[in-house]
Amino acid sequence: MEQINIYFQGVGHFLFGDARFLHLLIYVIAIDIVLGMLKGIKLHSFKSSYSIEGFTKKFGMIVLVMIANIMAQIMPEMTWIVAGTTIFLIANEIGSILENLSLLGVPIPDFITDKLAVLRNSKVDKDGRIKK
Repeated sequence: MEQINIYFQGVGHFLFGDARFLHLLIYVIAIDIVLGMLKGIKLHSFKSSYSIEGFTKKFGMIVLVMIANIMAQIMPEMTWIVAGTTIFLIANEIGSILENLSLLGVPIPDFITDKLAVLRNSKVDKDGRIKK
């Protein structure tokens, strides 16, 4: 049993290495998935095809971090690429979380919504409520 554990640790290190911020990325992905489902339920637009598309994108993000880590192992002078990729993906997920929160009716400050084109163009009033 210990050999299996060592094997999986080796594979995990090969695929993810010491990817900083990986745990944070996984947390924001999980939060975004939950909020996306809640948004779908609230807006009566919850469809399995949307969920599958979303899960595919999230899986693609994890694969992208794996590819960046493998590249960093091949070219040690490029170790910054893993952290940069992970931070970019975290920022992208935070934008999606803010969008979902806004569509759920949570008021988002104007200085944030001004920076996010998706929120600015959505049908949400100043109180953060969805316009009908």
